[in-house]
Amino acid sequence: LPDRVSLSVEHGSRYEALHGQFRAGRAGDDDVLLLRTLVHGRVRLGGGWTLGAELQDSRAHLDDPSTPLGTGVVNAVELLQAYAELEGELGAGTGLLRVGRITLDVGTRRFVARNRFRNTINGFTGIDASWQGRSGRTARAFYVLPLRRRPSADDEVRDDDIQLDLESFDVQLWGVYGSSPLPFGAGRDRAELFVFGLHEEAGAGGTLVESMLRELSENDLLMEDVPEACKPFEVLEGKNARCRFQTHNGRLTHIRASADSIVFPTIWLDEDTPSASSGC
Repeated sequence: LPDRVSLSVEHGSRYEALHGQFRAGRAGDDDVLLLRTLVHGRVRLGGGWTLGAELQDSRAHLDDPSTPLGTGVVNAVELLQAYAELEGELGAGTGLLRVGRITLDVGTRRFVARNRFRNTINGFTGIDASWQGRSGRTARAFYVLPLRRRPSADDEVRDDDIQLDLESFDVQLWGVYGSSPLPFGAGRDRAELFVFGLHEEAGAGGTLVESMLRELSENDLLMEDVPEACKPFEVLEGKNARCRFQTHNGRLTHIRASADSIVFPTIWLDEDTPSASSGC
């Protein structure tokens, strides 16, 4: 390829098996083979300009009708990124501007991040501006519309139907971020200051409650931080009728999930101590 053109291909295969079903109303074993292929091309035009596009193909095999699948696992032949990028010197550092369909990794990735473990990756349409100072300081601001992964119907997901993901002004995400190295520590310690905002109109593409339920059951970082709050929603698999039967260590969790409200499960850390989110 010419020097101004770059092309990368990444493929990941993961086999998962479950021996002894733990989900309510199910029995037997389950397994699935997850495949994800990413193809990312970039063309440098000169003058600091670059055009880029990335294709994502995420699929599942070996599943059966009882295997829980959704858009967190399957998104066949999707244009994940298509953007224009401008990079150049800006003050005492380097500035970078991206416009179009993009993915985001912000700071330590705790709140806004490009998915690594999950088989599908969150995409956005919007603008992302960042600055990297020669002293190690950074600044960043973005305004994007999250993409709604499609299709979402169970039969279409299982058939690997191809539909372009869509964005809408009904859901808007923005943020301002800054960081600076600390004068002490091992060199990696940094001070961070950030403000993130999510604005969502109920109705198009799902209600706010539905969006919260998706985050609770699909957000890997959130699951790592508060598994006692997230895992009970994940095992519901979108079937809210299971709420009244859900137990943890033999005790009802009293979890609730409906079209307009949710109640976090009561998880007992020991005989007398519930988790901090219990009943919220």
